[in-house]
Amino acid sequence: LGYVQRKVSVKFTLCSTLTMICLILLNTHYFQLYIHKNIGIKIIEISNQFIELRNDSNEEISTSGVIISSAGRYSVDFVLPDILLAPGEIYTVKISDTDLKINKTTSGKISLKNKKNETFEEIQFDKLAEKSSWAFFEDEKEWRQTFEATPGEENVFLEFLPCEAGYERDLNTSKCVKIKLPEEEK
Repeated sequence: LGYVQRKVSVKFTLCSTLTMICLILLNTHYFQLYIHKNIGIKIIEISNQFIELRNDSNEEISTSGVIISSAGRYSVDFVLPDILLAPGEIYTVKISDTDLKINKTTSGKISLKNKKNETFEEIQFDKLAEKSSWAFFEDEKEWRQTFEATPGEENVFLEFLPCEAGYERDLNTSKCVKIKLPEEEK
C-alpha cells in the first residue's frame, strides 16, 4: 500500500504485524522507527468508467504497491502508479486506462490490497442502475447509488436521472410521466 513514514526516536517498540510493519534502523545514537501502515487510502466512488480514491489521513501517502482488484463476473488486478496524495486529495483511476472490469448489472466488489496481496479495503455492490455510480457519502457515513457521477470531486447524491423534456417525476411511483397539458379552450 501507500505508506506513511514517520521518524521517531524510541528505546523499545512493540508492533502488531497485523496492522503495521516496523523497521528499526540505527541512525547515529538513536533508533529511528519507520512505520509503514495500510492507512488512509479509501475508495469513495465506483462507476463503470472510474474508481475514485481519497487520502483520508492527515499525512501525505504514497500509492506505491497499492493494487485495485475487481471481482465478480471478472476478476482483474491493477497496480496503481507511485503517486503522492496530499491529505484529502482525490485520485481518479479511469477504467479505460486499466484492464479492470466492472459489471454493474451483477454484484461485485472492488478491493484495495497491499504489496503482499492483503486486502485493507473492500467495497461490495449489487445490481446498480445504468448511468449510476456507487458512492460513499461522508455526512451519512454510508454507501448509496447516485445518478451524479463526480470523478475527481466530492460525491453528490442524485436519487434519479432527470426526466426527459415534456416529462416530470411522479412522486408516488418515482417514474417519469408525460406532463399533461391543460386542454385548449374552444
